[in-house]
Amino acid sequence: MLYLFIEWPVAGAYTKNNRVLTAMETPHINLYSGLGMIKQFYYLVFLIAILMLMHSIWTLLMLRIKPGDKKHTPRELFRLFLVLVSVLLIHSLEAGIFAIFYTVEHALPNFETAMYFSLTSYATVGYGDVLLPMEFRLTGAAEGLIGTLMVSWTVAVLIRLFQKTE
Repeated sequence: MLYLFIEWPVAGAYTKNNRVLTAMETPHINLYSGLGMIKQFYYLVFLIAILMLMHSIWTLLMLRIKPGDKKHTPRELFRLFLVLVSVLLIHSLEAGIFAIFYTVEHALPNFETAMYFSLTSYATVGYGDVLLPMEFRLTGAAEGLIGTLMVSWTVAVLIRLFQKTE
């Protein structure tokens, strides 16, 4: 089964022959196979499994932390610092998994662009200055949902962790 999508070119974007598009150009037609969507679902299942495994390991490590003193000692502040660094690290690694995927599948031109796109999608900022090809857009949209889920999971772990220390 083939689906017909009309894709509007963005003014100022470059075409394949390095010509800048104008706002007045007509839309072009893009045929997109339904098999491509099934392929994206398989990729998403695999990516989600990796991310959930990574986040589960991080959660287990965080929940092993013993309750600290109620006093604000330098040791407690350093421990808080390490926890927050681990939060930034785990989310950066998870966005990096998507960036590696986009690079390996040639959805984006290089890893730097893929990491930028992935972080903005994962954090649900989505500036829109970098777009995925049509056959990867479902994966890009799902990354925003997955990022929201992982951040919510992190907040739940941090609440549990800090409740133990009070």
